[in-house]
Amino acid sequence: MLKILSFIDKYLHLGLIFLYPIFFLPLFVNPYSTSKLLLLVVVVLILALIKIVKTFFSDGLEFNSSKIDILVILLSLIYLLTGIFVTPNKFDALFAPGTSSFVVFGSILYFITNQLKESDKRLAEFSLILSAFFSGVSQILAFTGLTKVNFLVFENPINNCIFLFSVLPVIFFKVFNYQKILTKVFFGIVGFVVFVAGFTNVYLLLPASKTSIKLPSFKVGWVVAVDTIKVRPFFGVGPSNFLQGYNLNRPLASNLSKDWEAKYLVSSNTILTILTEVGLIGTVIFVLLFVLSLIKPRFDNPNYISLVIIAFSILVLPIFPSLMPIIFVILSLYNHDNKHSDKLTSKTALFLVTIPFLGLIASSFYYSYICFYPEYLFTKGIKSIAKNDNQTLFKNINKAISINSKIDRYHQMAREINMALVKSLISKQDLTDNDKQAIINLVQQTITEGKATITLNPKNSNHWESLGDIYNSFILLTKGADEFAIQTYTQAISLDPINPNLRIKLGKVYLGQKKLDKAIKSFELAVLAKPDLAIAHYNLEKAKELENN
Repeated sequence: MLKILSFIDKYLHLGLIFLYPIFFLPLFVNPYSTSKLLLLVVVVLILALIKIVKTFFSDGLEFNSSKIDILVILLSLIYLLTGIFVTPNKFDALFAPGTSSFVVFGSILYFITNQLKESDKRLAEFSLILSAFFSGVSQILAFTGLTKVNFLVFENPINNCIFLFSVLPVIFFKVFNYQKILTKVFFGIVGFVVFVAGFTNVYLLLPASKTSIKLPSFKVGWVVAVDTIKVRPFFGVGPSNFLQGYNLNRPLASNLSKDWEAKYLVSSNTILTILTEVGLIGTVIFVLLFVLSLIKPRFDNPNYISLVIIAFSILVLPIFPSLMPIIFVILSLYNHDNKHSDKLTSKTALFLVTIPFLGLIASSFYYSYICFYPEYLFTKGIKSIAKNDNQTLFKNINKAISINSKIDRYHQMAREINMALVKSLISKQDLTDNDKQAIINLVQQTITEGKATITLNPKNSNHWESLGDIYNSFILLTKGADEFAIQTYTQAISLDPINPNLRIKLGKVYLGQKKLDKAIKSFELAVLAKPDLAIAHYNLEKAKELENN
């Protein structure tokens, strides 16, 4: 039985390392990141369960450890706790984008990889190499137009580049160290493919490319990070919540850039993103992981060079969460040489260790169901829009909300659906009594869904703005809607103070109420926020003209 479990354990682990980078499912809105998280969570939980069962068929629990283990544990705890208690909506941190989950389950994968034997470590490296090769071939073919199928390693060229270039040292090391000619030729071809694929992603990142990723400037990212830690020095704004920090703390000068309306989910580099999201403690721990690993040069170890490439990338580029498990694997493979072994033989101690893990595994499977299944239904509903299948749309969105009502995106979609139905009914020529009652009900449902998004994420200025837009649209239909619009726009402004569009929307509501002094003040602040915004000047002159008349 122990041999069977060990066999399953080994090849399931190697299969995860191979499959993770190239895995995607068209079942989710984000077919790359969400699919990878699903694979990571399910396989890591199964591997953990197998290891627990194995302890009862052996004379104890053998485990390997290294000098950075405590830092990995601390980093995962920081991300888990801040994801639950600091991020306004914990499902953002734990599921979509899921930064906390990628770090926590990536750290568990790190410890599982630590337990590999030396021979199995080579197989793990080979799994990464094969994954990079298959991805590289598909990306080159897609880039040259020879095929439409492109197995993107990750959802964006930044993560693709870092992954492919971090695997290259391992490949070239094998080219120069294997004696057999055929083996050298094989790894040489693989290395060439991965190298070319890496540079195709570099090309995709160039500013002139259509796929270039827009990022805030270093100066803007630095100001956002510094102003965030002034208020929240230890734990930041929470994982997967950079946008809140950006909206609240971005400098006025950012409105002068051509991308001033962009909403950024990450900073200009990884360190500034981590500093903003999890504060000084998480940033120091993350940096120490690399400092302790790289402080002693080991250029005879290809994984050392891989870590150098990753460390350099962290300083100049933002790493997106789905790459974190691969970084943990490479960290484990490098520190594998510095590990030492221990053994836990006490049955009482084994029991005390395994029982909490079994509870964690059971709860993780439950939360996986209430996260991934509703996301599948949500995606299915969105896809039905293209087919004009409203029945399927309503059914799946409502079912997704009934299973997990804590994800604000679902309520946001329900709000937009109800809003579209209201507009459709209002546009009818002759409204019946049933139509009028339906409009009243839909208006109330729209407002209810808008309020739900705010309840779930009260720090998201976009949700407050959207609710303000709803009230603004229903001013003629709902008594007091103008006052509610003012309240919600004001709250949105407090969370995104230099956004001129919010000032303009608020000013227009005041203008409709004939409160010209407040309207002028709001438009003046919009002009101050962005002096070159023509619509702000137009509304200001219009309000002043009304005041003079």
